[in-house]
Amino acid sequence: TSRRTLFGMGGTMTHVEGLLGKDGEGFIRSRQRLMGLNVTLTAKNINDLLRVTEGSPLFITDLIRLMRFISPNDAISAWAKREGHEARRFALGRELELLSREAKSVLIAGCVTSGVTSRVELESITGYSSDVVISALHELNKLFLSPKPRVIEGEERYEISENVRLLVRDVQGGTELFRRMEAAYKAVSGQLPRIRDPKIDGIVRQAVFKVRQRDYDDARKLLENALVIFPNQPVLIGFLGWVFKAWDPPRVTEARELFRRADSLGVRDSQMYRHWAGMEGECGDWSTAATVAEKGLSKDGDDKELLFLAGYARSRYAKVLLGSAQMVGARQELLKAKDYLRRALTPADELLAHGRTLNAKAYRAMVLVCEKLGLAEDVYRFFEMWAEEHPEDKAVRSERDRIVNRFPLLRAVQ
Repeated sequence: TSRRTLFGMGGTMTHVEGLLGKDGEGFIRSRQRLMGLNVTLTAKNINDLLRVTEGSPLFITDLIRLMRFISPNDAISAWAKREGHEARRFALGRELELLSREAKSVLIAGCVTSGVTSRVELESITGYSSDVVISALHELNKLFLSPKPRVIEGEERYEISENVRLLVRDVQGGTELFRRMEAAYKAVSGQLPRIRDPKIDGIVRQAVFKVRQRDYDDARKLLENALVIFPNQPVLIGFLGWVFKAWDPPRVTEARELFRRADSLGVRDSQMYRHWAGMEGECGDWSTAATVAEKGLSKDGDDKELLFLAGYARSRYAKVLLGSAQMVGARQELLKAKDYLRRALTPADELLAHGRTLNAKAYRAMVLVCEKLGLAEDVYRFFEMWAEEHPEDKAVRSERDRIVNRFPLLRAVQ
């Protein structure tokens, strides 16, 4: 469809007429009332407005919004000098000039996200307090740049219209403020879980943001209320367990109970098992930590972090057995650990930036496991790979100094 018939495409497109005559005037009056524009529009103003906008509802709305700042005659004249998209760019630029820095930042933060945005998410992206974000949203709402919030699953959500979103990205995309908000959103969203069900995903995202702001009780209430609507939903139960784990101080007993419940309900979320295994390790229960990591691997056998956690937990449990002279059991645990850690390692040519830290930790654990097993050649091989791939890792030097006397070949590694 198009408002203009393009050359050579008359038979493949539908021409859409703009709003003309009484329909056009009715739409203008409705936008004027909606925006509270208390100016007198003459019949000539209306005819000129429809002419320069070609009756496009999108253009009419933008031009009427511009009249909040300059007279109808000046607004129509400014629009006529530009036409179409350039006129919209001008109108938005004029509006942005009058916004406070906080409102401008919140508007851009709402436009760099991929859809419906919560106030908590806007706070995390901009770094502003709740009061500042609320004030900025009121300012934007007065200019109809941000709609009034909708309450979804008990949370206020804001959705910038796609037309405004695209225009803001076009006008502000090259600015430092836009780049900063975009980088903040990527940093925040990159750490968020990805859940297929959009309703569950939205609830979990809000819980994560609340925990980051140390609003543990609000996060708990949000998830518990959601479980009334979605009873026995394993992902929600698992993330409620994570909230209790993240609590300061951690509420381990409640977290463990919820993790077990989610597991019994068949949750397939690898991230939950990572949090659970990590929690058990922090409590010093290495046998349980390993078992939990292995439960997660039964759902996703290629998860590198779970493979590392399983290997590391087995190696720590082996140390406990060695302390009580259970040599056979310790060796069995070390062999299991070696296999998990080998699978956790990513080849250097496939390693992405975010996997470097995990790889370095896996190399260190592998060297220690091979040392306990007395496998000199493997100690040397994995240490050499570790040192070559991660020369910046301070642990390379400290571990080399510690075990060099046991394995003289390491003297060759600089």
